[in-house]
Amino acid sequence: MSIYFIGDIHGCFKQLTNLLKKVSFNYNTDKLWVTGDLVSKGPDSIKVLKFLYNHKNSIKIVLGNHDLNLIRSFFEMILYPNKLNVFKKSYYHTKDFKDIIEWLRKQPLVRVSLEKKFIISHAGIPPHWDINLSQFYSKSIEKILSCNNYERIFKILNLSNENQCNWNKNLEYYDKIKFAINSFTRMRYVIKDTNNLDLEYKNYPAEKYKNNLVPWFSIKNKLPDNFNIIFGHWSNLNGKGTPKNFYAMDTGCCWGNKLTLLRWKDKKKFYEYFN
Repeated sequence: MSIYFIGDIHGCFKQLTNLLKKVSFNYNTDKLWVTGDLVSKGPDSIKVLKFLYNHKNSIKIVLGNHDLNLIRSFFEMILYPNKLNVFKKSYYHTKDFKDIIEWLRKQPLVRVSLEKKFIISHAGIPPHWDINLSQFYSKSIEKILSCNNYERIFKILNLSNENQCNWNKNLEYYDKIKFAINSFTRMRYVIKDTNNLDLEYKNYPAEKYKNNLVPWFSIKNKLPDNFNIIFGHWSNLNGKGTPKNFYAMDTGCCWGNKLTLLRWKDKKKFYEYFN
């Protein structure tokens, strides 16, 4: 059995399937871990969703910000049908879409393998959180997403866009949830000497500590020293510039660059370029 990690697919179906063929992926024994952002920007989001759903026994995903937006849009369709636009209708009327959404909203924002010593989330892990706290908030969000209170789901996902970027232990519960969503799915930089996020600046960290902003992975974290962190989201990194044991998997395929597949046992990377 081989374990593979793949970066943000963003609807790049051809590149995804070509990579799996390139490594002779065995759907009976191998596992593919996906860093989230399955949809949007690329040409074939529906094909990607159907493919991953049909092979869900071989797939482990974490949700990214675009996946959460898709779930939010689904419940917006149900709660506010008069606000539908053409793009959202095209998803909604796709065969099996409801089943796919049911599958998606039961997926976590964080996955951990204690055996293989890695943790995966779409954007990263807040440096001041340990594994237990990260899993606690991931499971709390997962519980909300999988509940039958559609208004509650829509409210939480909509409110996360109000940029709850500041953290302290005295925050109200839902503010903590919003901070967790932003951390796991949107984080790039942390404001120096604080636990607060900056969600605006996206560039590669060429200028160290530009404007008192520090890449989240450059801050000493509370994870075990022998743990590896796999994440996506930050395409401007192009898989580079991270410390040891950090693996940046988003290499900007949907922007015309490449999709990256990492084979875990030997850390070999495979690429498929957008064309």
